[in-house]
Amino acid sequence: MIRVRDFVYGYKDLNFGPLSFEVDGTLAITGPNGSGKSSLLKALLGGIKSYGIIEVDGKIIQKGKKGLKPEKRPMVYVPQKEPAIPFLTVEENLTLAGGIDEDLLEELGIKKYMKVKVSKLSGGLRKRVGIAMALLSEKKVILLDEPLSGVDPESRTTIIDIIVKRSKGKDVVWVTHFEEVVRALGKTLRLQPVKSSLS
Repeated sequence: MIRVRDFVYGYKDLNFGPLSFEVDGTLAITGPNGSGKSSLLKALLGGIKSYGIIEVDGKIIQKGKKGLKPEKRPMVYVPQKEPAIPFLTVEENLTLAGGIDEDLLEELGIKKYMKVKVSKLSGGLRKRVGIAMALLSEKKVILLDEPLSGVDPESRTTIIDIIVKRSKGKDVVWVTHFEEVVRALGKTLRLQPVKSSLS
């Protein structure tokens, strides 16, 4: 379970919050452009400045402005633009992430691309590789930033089902604008473009 309390985050001229929420399983993050959805994931990971309390499975990983470095946090992050290392093959990316699961690769439709460099794949296939990497990771929290953008509509439902099924025992925070994701996850946090101060 993730507990986030009195959390303010952002950049020099634009900050968001305070937010308080819990994740016990899955949570969809929605909201208009500029409401800080992607920035929230980066802040949870420790990638941008923030202030507040983050607790994962009873362990405080951030209090105030002090927290664990991103690589020490029990989180794996799938960014929207480049979810895998482009100059490595699919197999190399998956090995770095945690190993190979033939069944998962078959389900995601990427098994036949194992020897192909990610840079040669379409945007939708790159997203599938990033999703596989997150699901293969041993980390307890998965942060997904619009993982279905670039994925054809026919495949979205299948991939949603795979993520929900394969992430059992982990917590998933999923930034999305797709209603089918919101319905599948059940719990939603809608952000609003509210400015706050980090001083």
